[in-house]
Amino acid sequence: MKKADVLLLLIFVAAAGVLYGVIRLGVQKEGAEVVVTVDGSLYGRYHIMENQKIEIESAYGSNQVIIQDGVVWVAKADCKDKLCKKHVPISKAGESIICLPHKTIVSIEAEHSEQKEFDNQ
Repeated sequence: MKKADVLLLLIFVAAAGVLYGVIRLGVQKEGAEVVVTVDGSLYGRYHIMENQKIEIESAYGSNQVIIQDGVVWVAKADCKDKLCKKHVPISKAGESIICLPHKTIVSIEAEHSEQKEFDNQ
């Protein structure tokens, strides 16, 4: 191997390491929100860095969602399969926990964005 080949290999390894770091860090949590919907309707929006318990009561059943230190999980559910309770905690934008029997989705969004209007000029 020539010196140029070794240098090129080192550049590729360094670029891969930087790319991996960017992907692992994901979106900054400071502006992230936990969004809860039940049967397609917004139930609530919560800041991901504000520790709290969210009691979700609907015609389909109840769930308890915990937000703690930037991590979100379902602590209680009264559905039969309880798959939502078994789901690993989520912490990054784009991740979600779904409870099909309760028609409930708990997801993380990068930041709350209002519907923007565009000029059609």
